Amino acid sequence: MTTPPLPSDSSAALTNSSSSASASAVFSIPPYTTISVKSHLPITLELKRPNFTCWSSFFLSFCGKFSLLLHIDGSQEAFPIDAAWAAADSCVHNWLLSTIGDDVLDLAEASDQTTRQWWPAISGIYQGDLSIDAYCQKMKTTADALCDIGHTVIESQLVLNLLRGLNPHFSSTADNIMNSNPLSNFATAHEKLILKEPHLGNEGQVTS
Repeated sequence: MTTPPLPSDSSAALTNSSSSASASAVFSIPPYTTISVKSHLPITLELKRPNFTCWSSFFLSFCGKFSLLLHIDGSQEAFPIDAAWAAADSCVHNWLLSTIGDDVLDLAEASDQTTRQWWPAISGIYQGDLSIDAYCQKMKTTADALCDIGHTVIESQLVLNLLRGLNPHFSSTADNIMNSNPLSNFATAHEKLILKEPHLGNEGQVTS
């Protein structure tokens, strides 16, 4: 059975409708491009208060809601000649910039100097009049800050740096930790120093 031809006006209407649909498909804007990332991500990545782990979990979760993780985890090869891909990639890039503090951006521009900028902060820590707990916490917090920006301090370096800055009264305990084989980890070194601390107080009272 032969289908009768459509009237010219109907044919034109279908053609215009098809063209409009195609145009809508080409110029449609993904809904996530109109979303303010700061209204969903209440954290700004910064160095003065290291918070990379927390910021990262929020940011990854936010991107995951819109199936955009493949733009940051390398799970799919980039396809910059595709308009949709390029738009999504640009959107994620803008989200990153809007949730990263100026101090982090400045550091990223000089990434080759990062360790040299941060290492004095940890190598310049000394116990002085601090308690062992306060001294170890200060050392660990600074090491965690380095880790948060991608420069992990290995356990042995952390322990040796801890021993280097100890009050001279702990020299005998420091020698014992240094000569242990294998070298004690940070938690064990902390525990040994804590056990020694009250003895030093007693020795001071006896001497007085």
